Amino acid sequence: SWGAAATPMNINELYMALQTGTVDGQENPLPTFEAQKFYEVVKNITLTNHIICPSMMFVNLDTWNSLSKKDQEVVQAAVKNAIDWEDQAVLDAEKELQEKMAKEYGCTVITPDDSIREATIPAIKPLIEDWDKIQSYAK
Repeated sequence: SWGAAATPMNINELYMALQTGTVDGQENPLPTFEAQKFYEVVKNITLTNHIICPSMMFVNLDTWNSLSKKDQEVVQAAVKNAIDWEDQAVLDAEKELQEKMAKEYGCTVITPDDSIREATIPAIKPLIEDWDKIQSYAK
């Protein structure tokens, strides 16, 4: 719908592809961007927050049911504390890495505000309408 052509590529080939213009951009988390040194060949970073990785805990139902109500509450409180700590640690590390990208690597870090997000909705609508077709390519 947008006229873009995705180019699936091994991450080990991506640096050269960005450097030579074989691809125009890439989508990876900032820690990967830094580890692969993409900042050497890409100077603009747009933070879209389009992927959310929720923190969760899974427990076998029989194991969970074998715990007393009090123990279940203790486990739930401990998990909540751990998730809250992890979420804050990730946010802090992300902010620190954004600052590093700008200060140490000379990248421009762009964080779209709500008005920009709202303005993209009409452009995204055709993608939503084509979603089933797009998903069929992944099969």
